[in-house]
Amino acid sequence: MKHRDFYLDNICGILILYMIFILHCGDIAKSHSVLSSLLGKLLFSFMMPWFFFKSGMFADKAKFDIKRNFKKFIRPYILFTIYGWVIMLLYYLYLGIFSMENLFINPVKQIILYGGIEWNMPLWFLLGLFLVKMLFSFFKIYKFKWSFLYVALCCYLLSKVITIPYFIGFTTIGLFYFICGDLLRNKQFNKYIFLIALIFFAIALFTKLYSSFDIRLNQVGIYDMYLVDLVVALSGIILFNNLSFVFLNRNIPVLSFVGRNSMIFYTIHYPMMILIYNLINENELLNSYLILCILLAGYLMIGILFSKSYIYQRIMSNHA
Repeated sequence: MKHRDFYLDNICGILILYMIFILHCGDIAKSHSVLSSLLGKLLFSFMMPWFFFKSGMFADKAKFDIKRNFKKFIRPYILFTIYGWVIMLLYYLYLGIFSMENLFINPVKQIILYGGIEWNMPLWFLLGLFLVKMLFSFFKIYKFKWSFLYVALCCYLLSKVITIPYFIGFTTIGLFYFICGDLLRNKQFNKYIFLIALIFFAIALFTKLYSSFDIRLNQVGIYDMYLVDLVVALSGIILFNNLSFVFLNRNIPVLSFVGRNSMIFYTIHYPMMILIYNLINENELLNSYLILCILLAGYLMIGILFSKSYIYQRIMSNHA
């Protein structure tokens, strides 16, 4: 499947760039445009489900190795949580604030209830993927037929009953898309499946079938059609995977680079984004959104360079 790596890298690059510079930076800077609304409607509904689906495409058929997966997902979860906490600490010290509640009690509560600390909330995905892979191994061992339907129903029921802690909901939804990725890794490129996905996503995009699906919160948008939203996101994944496979299955410098380095972009951007915006906002600078994006992009490039260093490689190595 080496020839298919580029199309996955490029979709990943598109989604990561959208997430960081349009979704997250746009939200914190309160900068919204017609372009951001259009991209949000196209990409947000399947953005995080896509990452679970992609992982499912490469699902390990072997028994779940808790030690290996702990090093792969929980170790960076812990390390980048500490990284986010340190940046938060430095900012509070800059403000002259030292509160036990803000610095210690609240972060622990946020991890338990929301899946990550406020200053690096995107890390919930690493925790979720670890739990998903563990549950997927259970389904594989006992060979449950139609497991994706059982999981979809559980997602819906949980959305009605349990909202907090969030990890219960986002793990269940993640498992649904992970199983779909495993089942459809090759079948998704069938022309009939592609056509069904295209028709369904197009209809959803221009009708009330469409609503924003927040996988972390296990919530849909203004129209309460939960199970339909699961399918809308799945159809979006299949549609864009097919289009990327046909048109983007080559090395596209920026997109492929971001896609290959998605982990470092994903894990380091959020704390620095909050810090940069708070400092910009304090000084009441004009064009705060543009300045935020430029400074954050520069910081991410420094982060990429550091990720190639021996120190980083040693810390993150699964063999350490």
